[in-house]
Amino acid sequence: MTRRSVVLGVVACALAVAAGCGVPSDGDARPIAPDQLPEGLGAPESTTTIPAPESTQIVQLFYVRQGSLVPTIDEVSVNASLNEIMAALTSGPVDELANVGFRSALGGADVVRDVSLSAGVARVDLTPAYTQIPPGDQVLGLGEIVLTLTAQAGVGQVQFTLDGQPIIVPSADGTIAAGPVSRDNYAALLAV
Repeated sequence: MTRRSVVLGVVACALAVAAGCGVPSDGDARPIAPDQLPEGLGAPESTTTIPAPESTQIVQLFYVRQGSLVPTIDEVSVNASLNEIMAALTSGPVDELANVGFRSALGGADVVRDVSLSAGVARVDLTPAYTQIPPGDQVLGLGEIVLTLTAQAGVGQVQFTLDGQPIIVPSADGTIAAGPVSRDNYAALLAV
C-alpha cells in the first residue's frame, strides 16, 4: 500500500463518520427532545431573583410617653432630607403608637418651617406656632427635634431660629441656651 492510498483511506473513513453524525445537510433547524440534550444545557432548575433596591429606610424619631422622650422607629424614603425627617416627626406618632400613649409635644406639622445642615449643625427655623405651645411642652418638643435630628448621620448640634431670627431655647435642666444645643441638653428627658 502506498502512502497515498493510506491517506485516501483515512479521508474516506473520516467522511463516512461525518456523514453518520446526523448533521442535516439542508441547513434547517430541528428541535431536540429535552432528554437528548447534553447535561447542563436544559432549563435551569431554579432561578435567583435580584431584589429591587430599597425605597425606604428606617429612622429614629423621639416622642413623648408618660412625660419622657422615648425613641421610636419610622420609615422614610431612602436618602430622606432632614426636612422630610422633620415632617415625619411633626406629623405625630403613627396610630399604633398613639394608641399606647405616645404623643408629640410639638402640637402639629406647622411648627417647623425649614431644616438645613452646615458643618454638623442642623438649623431649624420654627414658625410662630411654636410660641403657642405651653412652656412644659416646648422643652419636650425641642427635645423631640434635637434627639431626632442628632440621631441622623452628620448632625451633632441643632440651632433654633424663629422666622429666621436666632432664639434662645430652654434645655431639660431649666437653663437657657443661646447657641446650638446637643443631645446632652435633652438627655435628662429620656425615659429610663
